[in-house]
Amino acid sequence: MNTSKMNARTVSGRINAFRAYARKVSAKTLLASPCPCCTRAAAAPYRRELDGATVEGCVDAHHDAHRDAWHDRPQAAAIRLTELNHLATLMAG
Repeated sequence: MNTSKMNARTVSGRINAFRAYARKVSAKTLLASPCPCCTRAAAAPYRRELDGATVEGCVDAHHDAHRDAWHDRPQAAAIRLTELNHLATLMAG
């Protein structure tokens, strides 16, 4: 899968599509379940703050509809891209 030209929203969408396909559920059902990474609801990603700034948190694609500055960092996007490439490899068999 050529992921070099995908934007962050497309990457997250593909990750969630792979997960929904693997679990044989709809994307809507998938996002109603807890995050597979932090186990929190899609609307409430794990965040740890220090002096008013987020210093740690979940950047999983499950929380894509509730983006914030932490979720949109280049490092977070790189983590999701790595996850997409891993899932694509697994699905290719």
